[in-house]
Amino acid sequence: MGDVKNTSSKTPDIKERFKPNREFYFWLFICALVLMLLCLDISEENGQMFTIATGLSCGCVASVLVAWLIDEANCKRDAQEADNNYRIIFKRLYFVFDADLQIIIHDTAQFIRDDTPRKWHDWIVCAYHQIEKDPSVIPAYNQYLMQFLDAIAEQVIMILGQEAVLLQMGVICEKDIQALRGILSYCELSRTVFRSKSTEEFVSKRFQTNLSLMRATIAYSPSLRPINDILIEPTLYRLALEADQEAEEQIKASENSTSTPSIVCSESEPTRESKV
Repeated sequence: MGDVKNTSSKTPDIKERFKPNREFYFWLFICALVLMLLCLDISEENGQMFTIATGLSCGCVASVLVAWLIDEANCKRDAQEADNNYRIIFKRLYFVFDADLQIIIHDTAQFIRDDTPRKWHDWIVCAYHQIEKDPSVIPAYNQYLMQFLDAIAEQVIMILGQEAVLLQMGVICEKDIQALRGILSYCELSRTVFRSKSTEEFVSKRFQTNLSLMRATIAYSPSLRPINDILIEPTLYRLALEADQEAEEQIKASENSTSTPSIVCSESEPTRESKV
């Protein structure tokens, strides 16, 4: 529905979780290399011992290099697979922060008369500035925000349902799990407040607090952190502007088409009088 900027460049670096122990291989290679050099110092007069020692030492060096290269290739493959799984699993959650905020973004952009892309929480801040100036929008905004939080909760529950598998695959880490549970608790708390008999103003303030806490929790999670950096376009607002511009152009065109015949008649009138 909306247009999200910089999603591909802002995804977490999954490769960092699949690095081989390069330091271990480096020192193992150095030891094998030193062993090989020591073996080369064996007197060639003892031909059999020299051959065995150099063969073993060269074999150690080659084995270390081969093992290192194999481990690098395996880590690269696992990282690519984990990155693909991450994009599939978190794609919908990213989309929620765009599509399910578009109505509020539309009203807010219309209020401030600005279609500059903003981060999701910046749009929320703009919405609450509008609420301060026009409290009549509070009930509608509470409804929109509850729908937004419910959509987030739905996606978080789906991700947590695969917690064990995702942890084993390296797609997410423990910090991600903790952050997801925190986000879910904020959504559930918001739902409880929304269903209570509290005033609309109280519900609005609790929503504002929970959304701020959610932003901080997202920043704590390596996998979710890029969500806070996504720039969200006010797509609905821009579509409305385009529709208004097209309507104005059609009105101007129709006015021009209706004014043209009267000009022709006024020019032809003297010609009729001259004939008479």
